[in-house]
Amino acid sequence: MSLKLYANLISQPSRAAEWVLRLKKQEHEFVAT
Repeated sequence: MSLKLYANLISQPSRAAEWVLRLKKQEHEFVAT
């Protein structure tokens, strides 16, 4: 089971969270809100 990141990429904190997950190679699913 992977993490689900519910975020809007317009938001800087959302982009930062997505960036960290990718940087750490954490399995996750991005869900646009």
